[in-house]
Amino acid sequence: MNTCEVRMKCGCSQWMRLHSEYIHWERLIMLGLTNRRRSLLAVAGAMALATSLGAGSASAEVHRYGFENKIKVGGPRTVHSGTVEDDSSDKAGCRNDAWLIGFAKWDLGKVTKKEIYVKSIRITYRTRVESNAQGQYLVRGNGGTVWRTRWDPHPIPGDARDHSATFKINKSVKLDSQKRVYFRSNMTMGRSGGAADCGGDIPFYFYLKLVG
Repeated sequence: MNTCEVRMKCGCSQWMRLHSEYIHWERLIMLGLTNRRRSLLAVAGAMALATSLGAGSASAEVHRYGFENKIKVGGPRTVHSGTVEDDSSDKAGCRNDAWLIGFAKWDLGKVTKKEIYVKSIRITYRTRVESNAQGQYLVRGNGGTVWRTRWDPHPIPGDARDHSATFKINKSVKLDSQKRVYFRSNMTMGRSGGAADCGGDIPFYFYLKLVG
């Protein structure tokens, strides 16, 4: 696929920029550089490129802890989130490259004014520090848990490469007054001296908000 063949999905100029960031990220990994800020920006560009070329909507911005996708009745069945990140490099006991970044892909069934059918969600993370995935939850807007499990296998290696898990849910979630559902993914990052928690649990949130 050449550059201009994807203009209907993300536009030639955007694709060129994201592709350039992707190449830059690959060079950083090959050179073994660990500068936190450069790595975060490059990784965000690489993932934004991947989601921009796929189905559904996504954002090239990096969001701290949570991202909300707005959907409509009868809307797309595949929805890509934007990227979320945590930077714990300035916390006591954490390495100076303690960052974690991720995104989600929703696979939906029927979307009505009263409920959203969630078939599955695929969560992808990459990090420079060995990290542990903890509890994973599908939740209504009012905080009521609909479904839960734990990530398996774990830990996630600190190799700055994508590591994913697909959770098959197959549940119809009735909407409350907030008109949204979300997936809460709990993570922890390893300390400088080992695999103990760095900063405790880090919850990431991926929201679906019904609009219109």
